[in-house]
Amino acid sequence: MPMTWVGPIERDGDTVRSGFMNTVLAWDPATGAATALLAKRHNANPLWAGSGDVVVVPRCDGSLVVSRAGCVVQELRGHTPVAEVGVGDGIVGLTFVGDELVSAGADGTLRRWDALAGQQLAQTDVDPGAIAMTVGLGALVLSWPDRVSVRRPSDFAEITAHADLPNSTGWSLLAGALVGVTDSDPREVMLVRPGAEPVRHPLDYWPVGLCVTADGAAALWIDTDTIHTLSGNGQLTEVPLERPRRFHTAWRCAVADGVLYASGADRGMWAFDLATGQLQQTFTDPRTGR
Repeated sequence: MPMTWVGPIERDGDTVRSGFMNTVLAWDPATGAATALLAKRHNANPLWAGSGDVVVVPRCDGSLVVSRAGCVVQELRGHTPVAEVGVGDGIVGLTFVGDELVSAGADGTLRRWDALAGQQLAQTDVDPGAIAMTVGLGALVLSWPDRVSVRRPSDFAEITAHADLPNSTGWSLLAGALVGVTDSDPREVMLVRPGAEPVRHPLDYWPVGLCVTADGAAALWIDTDTIHTLSGNGQLTEVPLERPRRFHTAWRCAVADGVLYASGADRGMWAFDLATGQLQQTFTDPRTGR
């Protein structure tokens, strides 16, 4: 059964944006209602990237489809399919850095694009088999199953590299450290700091999505009935949800202006006050209005 609420969540001005089934939609955070179709998705890959009214999604063949206000306006071709990964999984990272799109492929390339012009601006070859890319604190974090490379967005030059970090979902920068979910059993959120022992926090359920504040000060996740906030120095703060829910499938989240947005795959999308755990909004399913 296909999952309903999929892909990254973003707060962009006065809208919340997220994947919904085979689309990327905008919602009104004040009412919880869907307000606009931003793009149609073309495969099961949940990734998408947005900048203003421009949204980019991947295709099965590795190409990228650029939509503006819901209409396809450009295609970006360069990435190639990789036999070792599933059909449609050839794009492992998409993000806008300023006005330019950065894409990471399992084919072993990082590319920068002028999305609206349909032009590739730069390309750097890296080891194939990358599994994820995140952006934060002015850097790109490219993850493989056993290592991490931190790179400058401007020229893709490597800043630092980290080995022996087994992971299947990717790492993010957090105030001079790396944070991610380990491949150990049971799964743990792990904070890796230079010159210090890793900080580990077990998870009750998996998958659980991590999100990092824009300033890189903290990572957050919802595990069963609690909002967990992990700072760069390893301090953990826990706030119980006002209305506990089972969030063991809340594998996507975002934080903005003191609000945590979380989606639960086939369960829905919600907004919570970070300080109190109060449920601020339940976003409606456009098919049912509930």
